[in-house]
Amino acid sequence: MVKIKIIGLGPGEFHHLTLQTINLLKNDKKLFLRTEIHPLVEEFPKHNISYESCDSFYEECDDFNQVYNRIATFIINKAREYKEIQYAVPGDPLALETTVELILRLAKDNNIEVNIVPSVGALDAIYAYLKTHPSKGLIVLDAISMPNDYYWAGKQVLITQVYSKLVVSELKLKLLDIYPPDFEVTIIKAIGVTKQQEVKRVKLAELDWYDYNHLTSLFLPRINLDNKFEDLIKIVKKLRGPNGCPWDKEQDHKSLQTALLEETYELLETIQSGNKKEMCEELGDVLLQVAFHSVLAEEDYYFNHRDIINGIIKKMIRRHPHVFANASVETSKDVLKAWEEIKLEEKGDKQKSIVDNIPRVLPALLQADKIQRKAARVGFDWDNIDDVWLKVEEELQELREADKEEYLDELGDVLFAVVNLARFLKVDAESALISTINKFRKRFQFIEKQIEIENKNFSDYTLAELDEFWELAKKDNI
Repeated sequence: MVKIKIIGLGPGEFHHLTLQTINLLKNDKKLFLRTEIHPLVEEFPKHNISYESCDSFYEECDDFNQVYNRIATFIINKAREYKEIQYAVPGDPLALETTVELILRLAKDNNIEVNIVPSVGALDAIYAYLKTHPSKGLIVLDAISMPNDYYWAGKQVLITQVYSKLVVSELKLKLLDIYPPDFEVTIIKAIGVTKQQEVKRVKLAELDWYDYNHLTSLFLPRINLDNKFEDLIKIVKKLRGPNGCPWDKEQDHKSLQTALLEETYELLETIQSGNKKEMCEELGDVLLQVAFHSVLAEEDYYFNHRDIINGIIKKMIRRHPHVFANASVETSKDVLKAWEEIKLEEKGDKQKSIVDNIPRVLPALLQADKIQRKAARVGFDWDNIDDVWLKVEEELQELREADKEEYLDELGDVLFAVVNLARFLKVDAESALISTINKFRKRFQFIEKQIEIENKNFSDYTLAELDEFWELAKKDNI
């Protein structure tokens, strides 16, 4: 039977090792080290401990995943060659040791027996220094593979593998997204290694001013991070409070409808213009409307802002089973179809039709686009764009032949068919029309400017003369 013993080298001094570990290191079995860059290894010659290091893989590979996979494969192959080997890693073999995880997986697939020898880990020494532990809520993370979500923000956090300024620079940027620049963190170096131990409290903004090595970790104490949306809610409540603003105190859901609509359109205008600074401001104005309505609802005991946030979080998870569960989709079209099916299932008997939830207050072009897309997702759609072109031509012909009483219906059919064409051309009809309106606005203003320069009035020009100004504006790309 092929066997591997995995040994932890602890924080870095011989007195941290158990007698079992010392005896194993001194026996005649072939010993491999993940890395020899560890304080304890410097003492190996004194104890006649021979070994082979895997450090060369760090130089040969482009990233850590590649390094760890190469090391794991190397150890499995050496186990087959020597029948029984020992593999030693810094700290505790089961604490943030990716190579150990990979070796365990490969060993199972190759019918190789693996025994892990318990040891005092580098983390144990840090826990003792900090006088805390994961059982008391300490969260341990790896700087090389920080999670994308921020479930750990504000809690006690120990970040390991903070071994270089490059790692620290990336880590600092991530932390500054959450914590204030003057937030104090603790740099912890070589805890348990008497001659190398170093602890330093620094401001987050200054994190990359210091030197780091492979024995460095970072400790973030608990902090009550301000929830800025909560602050906004408090402001709205104060505005509606006894000593608040008379106007704000008079508002209700209906009176704020126009404000919500106006703020939304102002946001859309910044998106179309590409002005990111103004977009940021307008998003804030829309967010204020959300906060205001949530406070009004809370006053009437319907729901509050937390219900709103929890509701949308649950909805997004529920409607994305291909991301948060085991469902499988191949294209964005599949995603939209699944989305509609989930929505119908959620609504149950409350929604008889897939077009029921399209607001009737939407602008007509946008409403037409949405209703067409809803129908298309369940298969009610033209097969190809040629059929759509024919439909537009057919509706135009019917409008030409219509009586005065039929103009309203027939013109509506033309517009509806054109929106369908826009959808097939992958152009947003609402945006296209707004773009043309804006273009007309600028060119008409150009004509007004020319008339002003010549100190005349519109009535002084023929349509042909005005059209010359229009063509001049087109030529100047206005």
